Amino acid sequence: MYRKSHTFSSACSAAGKAMYFSFFILHFSLFLLVSCKVERPKEVLPPAKMEEVLYDYHLAQVMGGDLTGENMYKRRLYIDYVYAKHHITEAQLDSSLVWYARNPKDLSAIYERMAARTERDMELIKQRQAKVSSRGPQPVEGDSADLWYDSRHFILTPTPLDNYRSVSIPYDNNFHPCDTIRWTFDVMFIGSQPTDRRLAVATLLIRYANDSVLGRDVVLRENAAVTITLQNADSVNVKNITAGVYFQGDSIHDHLVASHHRLMRFHTLAPKDTAEAVKADTLSVTSDRKRATPGQKAAKQKAAKKKSSKQKPAKQKPTKQKPDKEQPSKQPPRRDRVRMDAEE
Repeated sequence: MYRKSHTFSSACSAAGKAMYFSFFILHFSLFLLVSCKVERPKEVLPPAKMEEVLYDYHLAQVMGGDLTGENMYKRRLYIDYVYAKHHITEAQLDSSLVWYARNPKDLSAIYERMAARTERDMELIKQRQAKVSSRGPQPVEGDSADLWYDSRHFILTPTPLDNYRSVSIPYDNNFHPCDTIRWTFDVMFIGSQPTDRRLAVATLLIRYANDSVLGRDVVLRENAAVTITLQNADSVNVKNITAGVYFQGDSIHDHLVASHHRLMRFHTLAPKDTAEAVKADTLSVTSDRKRATPGQKAAKQKAAKKKSSKQKPAKQKPTKQKPDKEQPSKQPPRRDRVRMDAEE
């Protein structure tokens, strides 16, 4: 009995020692794990900064992937813009990606936050598109009409998806050949001092049913009141009219304010119609001139009488009469003439 109780107490004591040793080993391992965690070097971008850079970097890659042909060179410009915006170099981004690849938990957390941000931005874009489509272009009648249907005042920034704004007006029965399209608005630059990189480009395009395009670009570098005019000199039907402003800033603090937009359409007569209209106007003026009041008629008659009294009668030239031809006499012969004939 005593041996059994002694054995049980010895077992409990051994178990307690083993439990205490295990607890000690666990705490020591956690201490080593925390103390041995790799610290982020100073040259590696912090998580918040890395998230901003990667978001713009992938957005620039997507935008560059849609470019083809002559515009493919802009892919590199989009990437360089990301470096300039965040004031980093390509080497800094590469070294930071290498460190985060060795620490996948930190990189995974960054991409999870980026995915949530992308969903929020897409929702905002859908809301803006729905708002614009709800107040879309409506047919406007009249010889002169303002076709602008979007906000007449907006602000552009150098960031992608916010550096371009445009409106497009589709064709309707109110468009005529030889119409004049005139776009007027004001621009004001806000931010840093003017540089070669800071500019805005305003474009007005007329696209025809046969896919031919008539357009004009105006480069803006300072505050100005802008007027762009296009004359639709083609008899082909117009497919749509597009007016847009693109802004390129030198820093993220640059902004462009475009205000007081008016897109006017003026009906203009064709050359043949103009000639007929001028002829009709001339005839109407002539007919108006022939109409005179009774007083004007009396004055004209009086003036005509004075003029006729002053004029001398024209001298008539004597006319020479031609002698008549001798006609044979129808009188009976004389008696003495008959007697002489008898004596002979």
